[in-house]
Amino acid sequence: MNEQLLIRYLNHQSTAEETKQIFEWISANKENEKWLFETERIWSLKYEMHFSDKKKISRAYQQFVARNKTFPSSKSKKQLIVSWSKYVAAAIITILLVINIFKLQEAQEMSSQMNVIEVPPGQRTSVILSDGTKVWLNAGSKLAYPSNFSSKKRSVSLEGEGFFEVVRSEETPFVVHVPLLNVTVLGTMFNVKAYKDEITEVVLERGKIEITIHTDPENPILMNPNDQVLYSVESGLTVNRSLHASTIKKWIIGETYFYNQPLKNIIKELERRFNRPIIIRDKELEGELFNCHTQPDATLIQIMNLLKETRRIDYFQNEREIIVFNPKK
Repeated sequence: MNEQLLIRYLNHQSTAEETKQIFEWISANKENEKWLFETERIWSLKYEMHFSDKKKISRAYQQFVARNKTFPSSKSKKQLIVSWSKYVAAAIITILLVINIFKLQEAQEMSSQMNVIEVPPGQRTSVILSDGTKVWLNAGSKLAYPSNFSSKKRSVSLEGEGFFEVVRSEETPFVVHVPLLNVTVLGTMFNVKAYKDEITEVVLERGKIEITIHTDPENPILMNPNDQVLYSVESGLTVNRSLHASTIKKWIIGETYFYNQPLKNIIKELERRFNRPIIIRDKELEGELFNCHTQPDATLIQIMNLLKETRRIDYFQNEREIIVFNPKK
């Protein structure tokens, strides 16, 4: 049987006359029918590339080879030569088909379009990625991700803050790239905060994750639920255990939740959330620690009044900005 004719048939491009030849060929010999069935099964995998990987295709090919590597000893020498030629041709075609599938996969992986979401100040958004992973993005954040993940990796880049609920995949880890480090997971729930010129923070709610700092890739950090990793070039690495991780994602529904946070950090969060400049006039206040929890509908002035009730700060506002100062001065 002509190899090109078989390939046209498998591609559904054969003419009526060519299809008739194929049917006559498989009707003449049970082995022909068996070979064509196996070849069609492998060929069909190329239409399942979104759900299959190269390991699956390789296993299918190995099964094909294993099933067809022996021949009955009762055949004559001439029959064996004909049979051997047929199986060599079959193996060559099958190899070509597998290579074709691999090339199609690689082309699809390389051409996967990258998408970018940028969240303006005062806004929040969410997105579901192609593997089903859910991502919530806070104000002032940017997420870059492919339209479709490849069979080798799931990788996104984040600037700002995002909460990830990753769909588990043992064979394809999920990696979040941020400016100072990488977060690698199989399937879990965690929060990453990586705004420019701020301390990078990773908090794990469920599962396990691995942190790799760009400047020290040989010493990954393994995190368990309720762990917090803080890192900056200036202050180095800090790992905190037994944190209440569920409180970290309050921002997803619009709540504010600050526990022992420096005023400087709180002000930056409020600026992003309400898109209004807030100036700390007295610099000694920047490191003062505050606790604050408000509901989603709280206004900026209501939150400022809560901070004011501590009697450690005061503020006034004009048309452009809010000025925070030390009431004791």
